[in-house]
Amino acid sequence: MKYTIALILLMFTSTIMAKDNLSIAAGLSEEQKADLMLQAAKYQTANDAIPEISVPVASDVKEWAEVINVMGDGLVNIAAKTGMAVNDFSESKVGIFTMIVIGWNYLGHDFTKFIFGMFWLAGMLPGWLYCYRRVIMIKSVTLYDKKESGGRTKEIVYTNGDDATDATVAMYWISLAIICFIGALAVLS
Repeated sequence: MKYTIALILLMFTSTIMAKDNLSIAAGLSEEQKADLMLQAAKYQTANDAIPEISVPVASDVKEWAEVINVMGDGLVNIAAKTGMAVNDFSESKVGIFTMIVIGWNYLGHDFTKFIFGMFWLAGMLPGWLYCYRRVIMIKSVTLYDKKESGGRTKEIVYTNGDDATDATVAMYWISLAIICFIGALAVLS
C-alpha cells in the first residue's frame, strides 16, 4: 500500500525549477549585494561537493532480518526433531522441501501478488493494444477468396483515428490507465 501511495504522489507532484538569478530587495549597497552573491556561490559549491549516500530503510532491513531469523529457527527446530544436524538436514530432499515450505509461508503472498501482476500486464496490455488497433486504427477489412484473388485473403485499410469518436478514444485511454494501475498495484504492493 505504501508503494501505491508513493507512486500516486510521484505522478501528481511537480518539480519547481528556480532561476540562477538572485532577487535582492532595494536599499542594499552594491558591496552588500556582491557579498550576498559570494555567499550564495559558496553554498552552491558546498552542496555540489556533498556525495549522495544511499542508506537502506531500517524497516526494510528489520523485516528481512525477521524473515531470515524465522526461517532459520524453523529449520533448526525441524532438524532437532528429526535428530539430524542442520547442514545434513538442509542438504536432504526433505530439508530442501521444508525450506521451500517455510519460505512460501512467509513470502508466498508477496510472490503470488507479483506473479498475478506480471500475468495481468502480460495479458491485458497486448489485449488492449489489439482492441485499440481494431477499433481506432483500422477503417475497413475486405476479405477475398484465396483462389480468385491470387493468394491474397484480406486487405486492411488503416486510418489515423479521425473516424473514432472522442468518447471512444477517451474510454480506451482510461481503460489503459486502469489496467496499468491494477498491474502496478499488484506488482508493487
